[in-house]
Amino acid sequence: MKKRIFVDGMENISLNSGLVRMNFFNTDTQKNESEVTNELIMTPGGFLKAFGAMEDLVNKLIADGVITRNVKNNSENNSESSEVKNDSTSPNFG
Repeated sequence: MKKRIFVDGMENISLNSGLVRMNFFNTDTQKNESEVTNELIMTPGGFLKAFGAMEDLVNKLIADGVITRNVKNNSENNSESSEVKNDSTSPNFG
């Protein structure tokens, strides 16, 4: 049986001893606090495969109008982010 884990986001992605490590967090909106709840550790090859799948999904979500891509363009920082149009609250807190 699969183990399903809901997370609100990912932070602190790093490469350590040849492995990619990602911390996942959940947010308590009532307290306005986040807590690291899980860590995913994978090989660089596994990370690249997962990244490609996520990139494909982001492009599909943009094409379907679920999210929009924002590009900030100034002389100091060229950055890109996506925004979710209909964000739902974490089911972990209620």
